[in-house]
Amino acid sequence: MNFETGDRMFNDYLAEMLYQKGASLVGFADLTSLPLNIRRDFSRGVSIAVVLNPQIISRIPSGPHLEYYEEYARVSNQLNDLCEFTVALIMDKGFNAFPQSRRFIKQDQYWRTPLPHKTVARLAGIGWIGKSALLVSESYGSAIRITSVLTDMPLHTQSPITDSKCGDCTVCASLCPSQAIKGISWRVEIDRDELVDPAVCKAAVIKRGEPFGLTEGTCGICMAACPYTQRYISSKNDV
Repeated sequence: MNFETGDRMFNDYLAEMLYQKGASLVGFADLTSLPLNIRRDFSRGVSIAVVLNPQIISRIPSGPHLEYYEEYARVSNQLNDLCEFTVALIMDKGFNAFPQSRRFIKQDQYWRTPLPHKTVARLAGIGWIGKSALLVSESYGSAIRITSVLTDMPLHTQSPITDSKCGDCTVCASLCPSQAIKGISWRVEIDRDELVDPAVCKAAVIKRGEPFGLTEGTCGICMAACPYTQRYISSKNDV
């Protein structure tokens, strides 16, 4: 990743502390290209990712599993803690920060937030948006969950990712049980709804969760099927 602006001392400090706390990927974004109200007047973003258990992910295609929901919930809680931990670290250094954790940011009726974690992650060079509308990383594919922190700490920022690496691959679209994924390649200017029908996707997630009485963390087929995710799973199986 290419560092461009800011103070590397703060980058090193935050990254070291976050990796010690269990983060899998940490990136730093320049948010100044975004509208002020969306970024709450902050100029920098910290993107934090935690990888999901590869053994659990590998079993997703065989059907709904309660263990995937439990892993999904575990990582979600870990991300909330890492997000607020980051805010405390930043404020301890005399700067301001806002946690975009689930405790502070809620999705609207269209499953949107003002500033998606995926946008911060992409601007921080962590990954691109796949045809499934999930973030895809080189290291872990889509087998990650992410959160973000907004701040005025003068961080070095990394080069944003502006191109998809999905190419002609349509595995996620072909295996989607609800056919919610349209198979269109992501571009910076494209809207999420051009990639996937979120209502159809959500309905499928709810249906798959009916045996457990759950409404999230019950599908993940597109995430597990992604070739980048499969490469990650294979690398762990080879160890």
